Amino acid sequence: MGLSSYGVIGPFFFSSTVTGESYVEMLQNYFQPAIVDWADLNDFWFQHDVAPAHYSRIAREYLNGIFPGRWMGRHGPVEWPPTSPDLSPLDFFVWGVVKDAVYSKKPTSIDQLQNEIVNAFQQISIDLYKKVCRSVESRLHKCIQADDSHFERDY
Repeated sequence: MGLSSYGVIGPFFFSSTVTGESYVEMLQNYFQPAIVDWADLNDFWFQHDVAPAHYSRIAREYLNGIFPGRWMGRHGPVEWPPTSPDLSPLDFFVWGVVKDAVYSKKPTSIDQLQNEIVNAFQQISIDLYKKVCRSVESRLHKCIQADDSHFERDY
């Protein structure tokens, strides 16, 4: 899934283990077309976590091409701290909300699980997604105050 104050992308489901090649293929065929109509992409920053496929050479080369100097991740132009869930809206908000909604339904098949995931994402309002994205700046300040340590924030 992708999340921005401009909108939401996904979720996207991989049919097998995610590799650098399959990750880049998803970015090219699913992510990039979805953001083409968003505001000026020269102001857009891309952030991903430290999953091995994300820092593969092919993924880094691809991101350097479409977001030169404007992406965060392992071995990227902006090195992303590997243990910083406080700074990723997907980690500090979205995944918990989605997991609670999905597992309350107790899906019994992959298809049902994927449908419940899609439904859970759709139940979150775009205004709430935007609010969560805006909270990243204050979280950055909290992280600096915590000397890069993990912190909790009440909402």
